Amino acid sequence: KYRPPTDRDKHQNVTNRGRRQLMTLGRAIYGNMPTVSGAIEEQAALTAEVFIPQYYGQDKEWGSMAEDWLLNWNQICMVEANPYDFDTYLEQLTISFVRDGDMGTLLTETPDGYPQIQMVPAHRIGPISEPMVEDGDFKNLPMVDGVILSPQRRALGYRVFTEDLQSHRDIPARDMFL
Repeated sequence: KYRPPTDRDKHQNVTNRGRRQLMTLGRAIYGNMPTVSGAIEEQAALTAEVFIPQYYGQDKEWGSMAEDWLLNWNQICMVEANPYDFDTYLEQLTISFVRDGDMGTLLTETPDGYPQIQMVPAHRIGPISEPMVEDGDFKNLPMVDGVILSPQRRALGYRVFTEDLQSHRDIPARDMFL
């Protein structure tokens, strides 16, 4: 059987619609096959156990304060709040990568300036149809799977849709990553 060549960039082999279909299938498999979801969740649980802040420098007093701050931040870093913490974030990051293909992380802060992170599910990232940014700071730049690109193909931003997929924000790459 003839197979067309796939020696191109991913977005030239899989359309945005195809990527969304793969994400839908991944979620269906995850939701309907306990052995698959169990294996993925076991991987995710192991991922979350690796981050324990430890300072090995010479300034022991500063290191102790930094470790304490990070341990505290790990408990309250999520915009989504309790029961979500940094371990939950790492677990969701692993599950989303395997099941959906990716997940966005928005770097944000409280009104008082305290740093936090927010999970952005893969289905909320991407163009619905437009291959180019039509307005705003990124006007006339190309967009591939929701990643707004420079002429050199570096990520400059991400298109994130609201929950109802009716409106969007273009978020600079300094404030979000996949």
